[in-house]
Amino acid sequence: GNVYAPRHTALYFLGRQRRHFSAFVSLGTPLSDTDRGLLEVFCSNISVGLENVLLMSRLKDYAFYDQLTQLPNRTRLVQVLDEALQARGTDRVLALVDIDHFSATKETLGHKFGDMLVLAVAARLQLEAGERFNVARVGPDIFGLVGAGADVNPEAIQSYFHTPFLIEGQNVPLSVTLGLVRLQDHEGTGNDALKAGDIALKHAKMRRRSGHCYFSLDMAVNIRERVRMMYALRASFEARRLFVVYQPQIDLRTRQCV
Repeated sequence: GNVYAPRHTALYFLGRQRRHFSAFVSLGTPLSDTDRGLLEVFCSNISVGLENVLLMSRLKDYAFYDQLTQLPNRTRLVQVLDEALQARGTDRVLALVDIDHFSATKETLGHKFGDMLVLAVAARLQLEAGERFNVARVGPDIFGLVGAGADVNPEAIQSYFHTPFLIEGQNVPLSVTLGLVRLQDHEGTGNDALKAGDIALKHAKMRRRSGHCYFSLDMAVNIRERVRMMYALRASFEARRLFVVYQPQIDLRTRQCV
């Protein structure tokens, strides 16, 4: 609590999680009972304010950072991309790095092993990144890299995974598939750029694992057309504009259906 003396007072501010504070104040004259009462109210209000500051800090941490790796999350990466897109003319690239066969590994060896693998990959990417590019975790097995094209390119990123990862005493080799977006050629927001990276990553997976693919406008057009056709077909079936007809093939000698 507060300590009152003729020439000084020590004010105590209650905090959470052992975060307590105190302030020593020299006095010109002794405090009256009214002064002391006001100081008690003041200290109580400051304690609530400190608690709110801590709460807001924790909320910001949860909102913008991945709780396992402490890397920026998808929301924070969108902000980084927005900033990069505003600086037009810079050679910046977004790369989405997808760990191949991660789900199968996690299901086989357990969630704890999967988390340790993610932490190992995050640590290596941070080590390689230094101050050269940003690293974020945007999905369970997907990392996002944003930086200059000379640093964020398929050859450099793939080289980070040439050495196996040491997990619980065993070497675990990993490969990755990449979807990349050249931001200087991209029109739109950071969220749009991330969607473009997702599209490029899907195309890379369709081609072959451990490969890479740069986003192009044709990809977006093709996907929009496929989605539009899918909905149109579904609507046509529901409206009975499309129907299935069975046309048998008959052996003319035996007149049997073949």
